[in-house]
Amino acid sequence: MLWNSIEKLTHQKSVDDTRNQIDLDDPDTVLKSSVASKIGDINGDGKFDAEDIRIFKEHLEGKRELSEEEKERADINNDGKADEEDLYKMLQLFEERREAEDRVRELESLYQALLQNENKSAGLVVLGVDNSNIEAVKNELDQARFLLATLS
Repeated sequence: MLWNSIEKLTHQKSVDDTRNQIDLDDPDTVLKSSVASKIGDINGDGKFDAEDIRIFKEHLEGKRELSEEEKERADINNDGKADEEDLYKMLQLFEERREAEDRVRELESLYQALLQNENKSAGLVVLGVDNSNIEAVKNELDQARFLLATLS
């Protein structure tokens, strides 16, 4: 079942990983290690994506050896070993980022529609949300952007 999830991810777009890696068990805590920004980016191309997951899967299947630096990047949970637990965390992080990106896009679209509607005529309803809720949508959008930044 885990390998099936990996196969699906190879068709997903990559997620840029230029910020510090976060502790997946506590998303508000950013790891301070010198390799933190490299964790998950096994191939060292500057982003954590489906290619990194594929490479790690091959390693776990015994089809590929990883260098010590690659193993360090693959050790997402920071327990000193690169294993299936790290693969699970990689899949989890990848999915969380994808969901956060989708939510930000959805809220940005709604917010823009509300702003356009407000400029045309105050008090009309767009997409089932009254213009008086623009601030609530803006706040939710800011929170979603923050979550995405934390996961990136």
